[in-house]
Amino acid sequence: MEATLPKPQTAEDAKTSILLRVTFLSVSHRLHQTIFSAKLNVIRELKKDEAIIIVPVRKGRATEVLDKPDYVARAQELLKDNQSYNANALKQNDHEQIPAGQKDEKLFALVGHRGLSGI
Repeated sequence: MEATLPKPQTAEDAKTSILLRVTFLSVSHRLHQTIFSAKLNVIRELKKDEAIIIVPVRKGRATEVLDKPDYVARAQELLKDNQSYNANALKQNDHEQIPAGQKDEKLFALVGHRGLSGI
């Protein structure tokens, strides 16, 4: 388009048409701010607060704000739940499987290494 506009043999109608299309595209594809600045400021302040944790809800697109002790308690409940683990989820390789009631030592070592209990 840039090469077409300066040429003297280009008709004025063609130039006008090109300019109108470019103007329309630039206006229609302008990024719109979906979150107002006041909401952005509140979200930033919540993220800075170290006493709370913001997590996505399991279903949907909502978010949940939790106190750190509540978050740690929920994580510990999930880690101690032996009923959720089955032999298929805990298999070491294709031929050998760990029984469902046995604790996964690697998981607990990772939790202790990262210090999840001391958050």
